[in-house]
Amino acid sequence: MHCKNCGAEISGDDKFCKNCGEKLMDTEMNAEMNAEMNTEIEENVKLEKTEKLTPNGIFHDKKKIGIIAAAIIVLLSGLYYYLDNGRRIENMMNEINIIDSRFDEYILLGEEKESYDLISKDIQNLSDNKNLGHVKEVYLKIKSLEETVISDNTLLLGEAIQKVSKTDFSKAYEDEIVKLNEYKEKSENLIKEKKFVSAQAALSEWNTLLDYINIEYDNYEVLINQMDFSEYPKIKAYV
Repeated sequence: MHCKNCGAEISGDDKFCKNCGEKLMDTEMNAEMNAEMNTEIEENVKLEKTEKLTPNGIFHDKKKIGIIAAAIIVLLSGLYYYLDNGRRIENMMNEINIIDSRFDEYILLGEEKESYDLISKDIQNLSDNKNLGHVKEVYLKIKSLEETVISDNTLLLGEAIQKVSKTDFSKAYEDEIVKLNEYKEKSENLIKEKKFVSAQAALSEWNTLLDYINIEYDNYEVLINQMDFSEYPKIKAYV
């Protein structure tokens, strides 16, 4: 054993330190105090373990876990909603641009032309306002307009084909008849492909050829006049 004051070696029976004179605690009392302290520490450790194993302790831990889990779920839900909104906006923006590019082949007249001009302005402004609701509104507008335009263009050009088909081409040569049939087939196929501007151009070429055939032959008149030169010189001429 050693003195707590000076560190000198002492025996268990000494009451005072022989080196510094410090009063020494009774060994038995010291041992008893150490034993009590150890007992108290052990009891505290057992109490903590017992609290963790009791229903209240378990409930407390479960409550903490539940709060953490709920916070994680809310965070993940918010993140998913944000990413999902971004994905939906991007998909609708791509679809709007695809539909808009198809309008290059549509014939727009009157109110349809005015509606398209307004929607085009909305599309240009989407870069400044990529709100999901606003993007969806523009998408529905241009989609609805496209359906109406396709229906009207199909009807308009269908009637035009019927009208041109009834034009007389009885005076056409064989190669011209082949060309007329090609124009008709081309026009009909382009309408099926919803390429109405190109179909209108093919119809125009078809109609131009028909006009050429009829004008070319209608302007010809063949006149045969006999001139008699029987007296002198004896020649007959036919003009």
